[in-house]
Amino acid sequence: MLECSLMCRIKTLTSMSELRSSGFGQPAPRHGLRLLYWFVQNCVEVNQETSEISLCIPSTGDLGFRIFHNREERGKGHLLPDSSSLLYYELGNLSVFGAKSLPEYVREKYTGFQDKSNSDRIMVSLESGTFRSIYVTRHESRMNFDPRHTFCVSPELVRSIKKMQREDFLRAAKRRRNPGPRRDTMLHTESELLTALSVPSHQPYSQDLHLHATPHLRLHLHKDSRNISICFSLLVLLTTALLLVHSVKIV
Repeated sequence: MLECSLMCRIKTLTSMSELRSSGFGQPAPRHGLRLLYWFVQNCVEVNQETSEISLCIPSTGDLGFRIFHNREERGKGHLLPDSSSLLYYELGNLSVFGAKSLPEYVREKYTGFQDKSNSDRIMVSLESGTFRSIYVTRHESRMNFDPRHTFCVSPELVRSIKKMQREDFLRAAKRRRNPGPRRDTMLHTESELLTALSVPSHQPYSQDLHLHATPHLRLHLHKDSRNISICFSLLVLLTTALLLVHSVKIV
């Protein structure tokens, strides 16, 4: 296998967690994760020597495989390691004729336009029926790919994917949203608050809060006590005003 380190700016993905962190194929309607799963299950076999045997024949153009010329872009160099002896092939352009042979679950979110639903690609190089390298990438613009989001896929990651069911893989590969506050944490905070407010009547209120409340709660309770004082003062003023009005009516 061609060493991914030949191009130092391309990171090698060796695990599901690294694939998830890379953001490849996310979010929908991008099809990269489904494409990668299909490709690994149907086009790659990893032997004991970590050689990745090709089960597909990219040179025929079947399944939408096309030659990727890896031309040098202005000021950016080559997207993939420059190798004059090897051809690169591109897979994943859903607008080309052969891509209609890909399964429905890969193509289902394709809109028919050159948008995010058709931005992801797999790049491979072949030598004597063996994949020398496997890359995943995405379009930066309609014409160019994004070198910052181009990654090499290691044999270890290929092995991991091959062992997984499709839905399990898709769940494991997707970035997780930031979870909301945990219910047990909320209950713990409420418990602290009740404990802080449950104080002996003979001790001053402010002193007891200082002794029992956590630093985080002290700030909030201090603000609450200030608000209570203001509300109490307003209530006293309102009561006094009502009493004065009532006394004037009696007179």
